Amino acid sequence: MDYRVVWTRGAIANLTDIAEYVKRDSPYYASVVVFKIRTAARSLKKYPYRAHRMRELDDNQLREIVIYDYRLIYEIFEGEQPRIEILMIVHSARMLQSDEFLRNN
Repeated sequence: MDYRVVWTRGAIANLTDIAEYVKRDSPYYASVVVFKIRTAARSLKKYPYRAHRMRELDDNQLREIVIYDYRLIYEIFEGEQPRIEILMIVHSARMLQSDEFLRNN
């Protein structure tokens, strides 16, 4: 059974900001980064548990995939209609505080 992948507004804003930032130096590389992030997110519909748990939290449902210098952070929801929520995309050097994980992002 496939999971439905849903992007939060915050994650969409993060992706837009990343694209704009990278585009200043290289429009081509910006398109590559966005493509890789979107492809990684789509791949979660079949294999949501393939990624690592987040280093800040001990929660099996909160996971991350590192793409280039960015962490795609998502939450897995099981049930009758399983889904993945893309919560945020942040620079990989950034450590997050637990209060930054607003589940209704």
